[in-house]
Amino acid sequence: MIERRFGLGRRTLILGIFIALVVGVVLFVFLRADLGSLLNALGKANYSFVLLAFGAYIFTTITLATRWRISLSATGHSVGIHNLWLIVFGSIFINNLTPFTYSGGDPLARLFILRKTQHVPYSSGSASIMSEYLLDLPVSISLLMTGILLHFCRTPLAKLIVATIWIAVMILLFTLIIYFFPKRTGASWLGRSIIRILKVFRRPVSRREVMGGVKRFYARAQAITNRPKIAFFMFIFAVIAWALALTRLFFIFQALGFDPPLPMLLLGITLPPMAGLLPLLPGGLGHVDVTYVAVFVLLGAPLEIAILVTFIERVISLVFGTIIGAGALSYLGIRAWAKQISKA
Repeated sequence: MIERRFGLGRRTLILGIFIALVVGVVLFVFLRADLGSLLNALGKANYSFVLLAFGAYIFTTITLATRWRISLSATGHSVGIHNLWLIVFGSIFINNLTPFTYSGGDPLARLFILRKTQHVPYSSGSASIMSEYLLDLPVSISLLMTGILLHFCRTPLAKLIVATIWIAVMILLFTLIIYFFPKRTGASWLGRSIIRILKVFRRPVSRREVMGGVKRFYARAQAITNRPKIAFFMFIFAVIAWALALTRLFFIFQALGFDPPLPMLLLGITLPPMAGLLPLLPGGLGHVDVTYVAVFVLLGAPLEIAILVTFIERVISLVFGTIIGAGALSYLGIRAWAKQISKA
């Protein structure tokens, strides 16, 4: 018991120190900027481009809902895009209010809301979401590697090293997609891992139930990944979603009268979400913002422009996304409650 408390206290101390460092860096960055210049530039911004950025954000969520509908349909469940769009925004709301910026609402809450509102089994929902992630990774990693190649690789040797890493990661990902799901060894490995995790947390374990759930998950996942047409369309929608994210960032820069180079856009849409995987403050406040500013400044943007682009981007994705997500969750909850009343 004492060792456990000591370990918890040590982790809390490390987390507190890390958060303090992040807050210190944020304060340092903002103190270096001229507040008057920031307000002046914000007042002169072209808000037509800001509205276009808002529109790109909305279309991104619609694209995500459409891709999800395709993957769910392959598992035998037909859910309307409107309902999935509401669930996507509901997960965004939970993402923005928890430290697990890109791993709390999506995929966990998204899966839970889907089960509660559309009665889709966890095995089908998790298979559809997992297949999305697997087919999304090649796109996001390719964008990241392209940005690194275009900006940082000045010598043939550096380009060769990055290209080799890129190819190796792609081979690994496609091997995972093609080999891992169709093989029973993958199901057995996942089942054993879940059982071990449950035992660590001293939860009741039924090997039969765990393996049955894993097998159902694999059956649904194979229904997606073993159908080239479904996988192809999901990949295309992943490309569209990332293209819209890049377009949104481009519009924000244009609103401030700055022409960003392509590597700045590519790294600006990939590195901050990666930083958001680290659970610290709700919505990734602090470390995600610092990552945005650092990427933009490192790749040549003035500090004031980097701060304002980050501010507008976070207003769209954090503030606007949270407000719409709260409305979506409320609507889904009221509708589910109304259905229960009508059945009674």
